[in-house]
Amino acid sequence: MASRGGRNAPDRYEEQRANVLNDLVNFSNFKIVSTKKKGGRGGRSAPPPYEAEDEFEYTKPVKRKVPTVEQSFLKDQRGSREMIISTIDGETTKKLRKSFERRENRSKSRLKKMEEAGTGSNIQPRNTSYIPGSSESNGSLGSTSDTSDYQLHSKPSTSTSASSNIRQMRKPLPSVALMADRYGISDTAAACLASATLKDFGLIIKADLSTVVDRNKVRRSRLRSRSRLVADAKALQMKLHALFFDGRKDTTLITEKKGDKTHQRRIQEEHISLIQEPGSNYLGHTTPNSSCAASIKNSIVSFLRKYGINSVDLIAVGCDGTATNTGAHNGVVRQLEILLQRPLQWLICLLHNNELPLRHLIEGIDGKHTGPSSFSGDVGKQLQDCTKHPIVEFEPILSPSLPVVDKQDLSTDQKYFYDILQAVVSGCCSDDLANRDPGKISHARWLTTANRILRVYVSSENPSENLKILTKYIVLVYGPMWFNIKIHHSCLHGAKHLFDIICLIRNCCAKTQDIVKPVIQRNAFFGHVENMLLTMLMDSNGERRFPQTAAGRRSQQVFKQK
Repeated sequence: MASRGGRNAPDRYEEQRANVLNDLVNFSNFKIVSTKKKGGRGGRSAPPPYEAEDEFEYTKPVKRKVPTVEQSFLKDQRGSREMIISTIDGETTKKLRKSFERRENRSKSRLKKMEEAGTGSNIQPRNTSYIPGSSESNGSLGSTSDTSDYQLHSKPSTSTSASSNIRQMRKPLPSVALMADRYGISDTAAACLASATLKDFGLIIKADLSTVVDRNKVRRSRLRSRSRLVADAKALQMKLHALFFDGRKDTTLITEKKGDKTHQRRIQEEHISLIQEPGSNYLGHTTPNSSCAASIKNSIVSFLRKYGINSVDLIAVGCDGTATNTGAHNGVVRQLEILLQRPLQWLICLLHNNELPLRHLIEGIDGKHTGPSSFSGDVGKQLQDCTKHPIVEFEPILSPSLPVVDKQDLSTDQKYFYDILQAVVSGCCSDDLANRDPGKISHARWLTTANRILRVYVSSENPSENLKILTKYIVLVYGPMWFNIKIHHSCLHGAKHLFDIICLIRNCCAKTQDIVKPVIQRNAFFGHVENMLLTMLMDSNGERRFPQTAAGRRSQQVFKQK
């Protein structure tokens, strides 16, 4: 019987079957759907045009081409599986194998040390686990090789195991942590250096490895040290008793924006460093808008307020003796007193007070300087080429003996100054001293200027009158006072240094005294009452000595009456 479509049902069935087989040959997807429909609840379904048991309805497959990268993976998944190392996991397998070998070597090394120390009585051999990519694995994850290793068999409740015989490093390492932070050393490097030092001193032996320092020990010590320093800094900042500040002009790189472009240029910027005393704790630095006293004062006050540093307990301020800092009406210290509405104790740099008379003496006798490293007088013009002249016989200048100092604590210029002072006093200058460099000329550092003046004197057969005056002042006053201040640099000795310089000036000529005395009078800050009492009531160690002095006994009586 012919079907509705004009063709017999077997022909249509054969055509569909051929299409399915063709798709199977071409590795195409197909969907098998049964054409038999179950009758609904409300009636029977229509009979199919051709009833057959193996009739299928074919749906056209979606063409999805497998990427080239995934073809090898699909072949591996659909093919027969074998434990082989393919090219896909080769790099990862090498890394895993090396990591496993390193762990095994470390384990063997530790156990070998324990055996040598005599603590390996409970060590028993065991088989190693699977090493990825090794030839002994035979392509199986569960198989084990014949390579033997050692394993510690210990019970948690017993104390006789090998692991319990190794003591841990319990000693803190604050100094190692501090040095590692100061010089930027890593935890591993610091641990290696500490362990190597202990080994050289014989504190690390094979029988006792408890003193070995590892990087985790250093890391924990650094964290504790940093936390302690932060806590100490906050505690110190809460009570500020003495504030010292000093400034200098530094070259700073800044970025400026002009239109759509940015440009970099270098500027000279004033930086003020703030130090807390006692203890010389660095608080930080601030940048004032200008170099005037009001701007410096405002920047210091803003810094203290920004970091929450209380100035209620501030009793002393220290700085250089420049007019900007020590002006009687508009100086930085005076403006701080006006702001706090109470007087402060002025602790002015002693070395700066010792340099000011020498500077005024050079300018008063030889003439003012004409540049940052040049002078206008006859003596000043000889300073630049002083080392080119040979040493000649010169007249020694008698002077009180210089204080004994440790030359290891002196810089190169200071050592030269100490040696040439002794040469001028003794009247004999060695060739080695004559060939040494006295230092560069700088009006911010008058020590090198004094070195060159003495060098000119030892190479002059007939020195001028001005050169003799300058040399005598350096040998009799400036030199001894410089080294006395270097040794006794505390503010407790400020009034005593002022008294000593007044006594030494009496040995100079009248012309020198007329120039120097007004300078000392204007800068006699340690002649103030509070600084005089500080020297009288405190000993050299900073301890009170009320019972030992008459002034102390009178002060105690006044306190009792009040």
